Amino acid sequence: MSELLKAILSISSLKNYAKSDFEMESLLKRFAIFYDEIILDVSSRRLKDHFINSTYANPWFHSSVDTDFLLDLQRRSDFPFSRLEDYSDLKENIDHRFITVSEQSLFKTLHSYATNRFRYLHPRNEDDYSWYESHYSDICSLRNELLYDFVSNTETSEYFSKSAVNISPTLAKAARLSPSESATPSQLFTTDLLVPNFNELYSWDDLIDLRNDNSIKLFRQKLYSIRNSNDLDKTLFDEMQKDLWSLVDLMKPKTGAEIAFAVAANAPSPIIVNPIGIGKFFLDIQKEKNLLNEKGYLIFLQKVRPNS
Repeated sequence: MSELLKAILSISSLKNYAKSDFEMESLLKRFAIFYDEIILDVSSRRLKDHFINSTYANPWFHSSVDTDFLLDLQRRSDFPFSRLEDYSDLKENIDHRFITVSEQSLFKTLHSYATNRFRYLHPRNEDDYSWYESHYSDICSLRNELLYDFVSNTETSEYFSKSAVNISPTLAKAARLSPSESATPSQLFTTDLLVPNFNELYSWDDLIDLRNDNSIKLFRQKLYSIRNSNDLDKTLFDEMQKDLWSLVDLMKPKTGAEIAFAVAANAPSPIIVNPIGIGKFFLDIQKEKNLLNEKGYLIFLQKVRPNS
């Protein structure tokens, strides 16, 4: 994975994560570990004609996003938050796809979810038509938040060769996506299996140090290979257990043919340098490189774990 792994986070996306009870700073810290670069779209409201200002008084509907905090992070020179405006072609693709709504079936699915959600939040005390008419603007606003979130993620994954979608549980449920289609780095370090209390353990300055650690590239390679897992923490824990046992196997004493090879490699040779020994030397180096590429993510994981 030589190219940088990128992702987009819009206001709509962050609001949908908030509807799924994700705390924004904790979410961003996990994304900072998973991704090389995070493209912040803090101006998704620029499409204001498609986002009706709702007056519906419900905290779930009005999940707030601290845009000042996002902008402060974006201004940090030591952190890889970029702006969607830096990718003008991508911005244009997202806007065009959102406004034209080419996925009519998705549009209908999201509109149906928004309607049913309002039926749950605000049971009707009037006839169905009157209820729908009185809540129509709110339903459209919620639908468009979900639609923009989906479109921005889809367009970004198609724009970059190395990208991963960030589908919140709210959007996954609304769009009726399968678990593999909605897997997200937000699952990382959310259980006690790997790193208990991740958010409390690490400040933003700590994350800068972790991001500068050489082993984080190997860790990201591992995460990218299992990115479609239904349970990222559990899958990563199982992979860690398997790889640790394989390392134990590599540490077993040499026997049989390996001992014979070692004896031959150190036996006197008619020339000054023993070719068998030289070959074994380079073979060991190659094995170490392969081993580092396959298991090196464990080094980073060990550094992230408490009391490491």
